[in-house]
Amino acid sequence: MFTLPSVPNLIISTIIFIVAVRYANRALDIRGTPSGTTRSLSVFAVAYLLSWGGGELVDYSMGTTTVAQASGGLSQAKQ
Repeated sequence: MFTLPSVPNLIISTIIFIVAVRYANRALDIRGTPSGTTRSLSVFAVAYLLSWGGGELVDYSMGTTTVAQASGGLSQAKQ
């Protein structure tokens, strides 16, 4: 089951995403990496993973969990 993230999770992960994109682009510019699709996807993937991890850390520090746990398994889901 999908659960919505908490508000602090959304705020912190958005900030981390923006900072990670700017830092990754700046680091790749310094290295002289040509801009293109591969570079853009790489920057997006790195920023996504960092923002996801940051959001999970926020939820963990708040003591909340985003994983839905079904006690009945498939038998309860069918009903």
